[in-house]
Amino acid sequence: MSKKDRQSSVPLIFCRRGTRWITPRQIFEGFNQIYIGSSYKMKAMQKLTRILMCCICTSLIISLGLLSTPARAAEVSSEFDFSAEDSIDAYDNYEKEETTTETGDVISRVCASKFNAFKTEDTKLVPYLGPGFYRYGAYLRDSDEVQRYYFFNCDWSTNLSSVCNNTLTIYADPEVKFQVTNHYGVPVINTNGIQNRSLVQYYNKTTENGHTVYFIELTPAAETNRAEYTVSFWTESETVQPHYSFWYGAPLVRVASKSIGSFTVGVSAPNRVSAAYPLRISSTIPERAWVNTVTIKKQSSSGDSLTSGVQLSVTPPNANRAMVSKYAVSPTLVFDDSPTSAAIAHDARGTYQVQVKLSWSPSTLTRGTYQYTGQMSVEYLYAFGA
Repeated sequence: MSKKDRQSSVPLIFCRRGTRWITPRQIFEGFNQIYIGSSYKMKAMQKLTRILMCCICTSLIISLGLLSTPARAAEVSSEFDFSAEDSIDAYDNYEKEETTTETGDVISRVCASKFNAFKTEDTKLVPYLGPGFYRYGAYLRDSDEVQRYYFFNCDWSTNLSSVCNNTLTIYADPEVKFQVTNHYGVPVINTNGIQNRSLVQYYNKTTENGHTVYFIELTPAAETNRAEYTVSFWTESETVQPHYSFWYGAPLVRVASKSIGSFTVGVSAPNRVSAAYPLRISSTIPERAWVNTVTIKKQSSSGDSLTSGVQLSVTPPNANRAMVSKYAVSPTLVFDDSPTSAAIAHDARGTYQVQVKLSWSPSTLTRGTYQYTGQMSVEYLYAFGA
């Protein structure tokens, strides 16, 4: 909005007389006609002038207040909306660093050094401090402002997890524009999509609660000493002040659960370990999802009197070993596979293997069979925005 437009947006003052609306000028002209020659003309004129001036001042205050209104009222329907927590000048609170670009321009940036952690219940090993701790974000105050951050897009991947630790997640009002460039200033991705496909592994754009969510898996920089990436935010709007938040590192996650199915495993003496029973789940679980817990509820069993101890074990998809075994002494068994970090996380989508291991009672020689039938479900963490 131009200065001229902002001035013209101040409401005009009208007064109502009966069923007609009259302007201030008409009020003065009528006043003159009625009170010409009257000794009260001056006092009445001064009183009317004070009333009109008060109305005009009130209108100016209201109009100027509307000009500084954020894009929309802060929402609390998403755990990733932090617009209510940031002040309008939140960007000023970040420490800035000056740098010279490849083109010779000197710009100011914020070092986004907080690496987003993977959500886990195991707070002893890797405390999860919540999405607000690892977040960067602010309001864009006018269309002339550009807010910049930089992060290190090194290769953070491991062989023990499919989690992409080079994930950039942006949660923003629709008026927010952004641009990511690499160390050399080469455009990588922006509000409209991928600009260099060799530098982006995966990209998805969704909406939630009137906000735009950008999920970006970046290709790690080939040179560790050239891994600085810059993300810039701005707006073209002249009527609102939009808000944004972003995270870099592991993806943001939410929790969901799904039934996998029923199974029956059995062992015949003198064997002590059953064959692995496969349970597969694929299309109903997102591709970017990781096991948190596996629950087995007992439906029935037989041959219990022949055993002195029964254990169940579960191996999640793409895992090289089973989770910690559980003794079948309770009708409900919970196997905790909560990732200790994004470096060790098992895919929730795929084939699970269930086995039973037991000890036969001394009276059981070479004959005897034990069977266990149960129902399996999985609680998993899935990438938000993917």
